[in-house]
Amino acid sequence: HIERSSLIESDIPEPEKSDKGTSLIVPKKREISQEDLTTNSEKEKKIKA
Repeated sequence: HIERSSLIESDIPEPEKSDKGTSLIVPKKREISQEDLTTNSEKEKKIKA
């Protein structure tokens, strides 16, 4: 249990701090949030227009 907890704890904080190892976890959330904000705003403008 100690090894698993240490791996999980290290896996969570490391991804948030590291960008290379989190190119599949954090970057997705950040990129999606940023891209979605721009794309959503653009889509809404296009739809409304």
